[in-house]
Amino acid sequence: MIIVPIIAMYRPKSHDILVSIRPENKAFGGYHEFPGGKSKQDETGTDALCREISEELGLTLSPDILTPLTFIETTVVGKNYLLLLYFCDNFSYDNSHGQEGQITKYVNINDLKTLKMPPANTALVPIILDYINNRY
Repeated sequence: MIIVPIIAMYRPKSHDILVSIRPENKAFGGYHEFPGGKSKQDETGTDALCREISEELGLTLSPDILTPLTFIETTVVGKNYLLLLYFCDNFSYDNSHGQEGQITKYVNINDLKTLKMPPANTALVPIILDYINNRY
């Protein structure tokens, strides 16, 4: 099973979350997703997430500001994945393109349910919204 930590990066003042748009040449190309990526062997979920966010977005996060929310198992193109969802509301990021060329954008939390996302990401949206609504 491939472990993939992902993150809901929330800006409370503007009520929006950062999403990436998957490259067209990958599974679910053109779909929106929460930033993150595959863990390396012997890497914790938070360490992998901090590394991936640095590589993808050029943003330095510390594991102590990440809140674990839930996980979900999924299969894509015959491969099994375990997505670990984390939450963060303590960061600064204003770029419209990731370090690896992917498009990133902020989406109002009320619009999350309307985005075209891979099924596992779509399944996480209600959990994220519940967490935000109970916290803020």
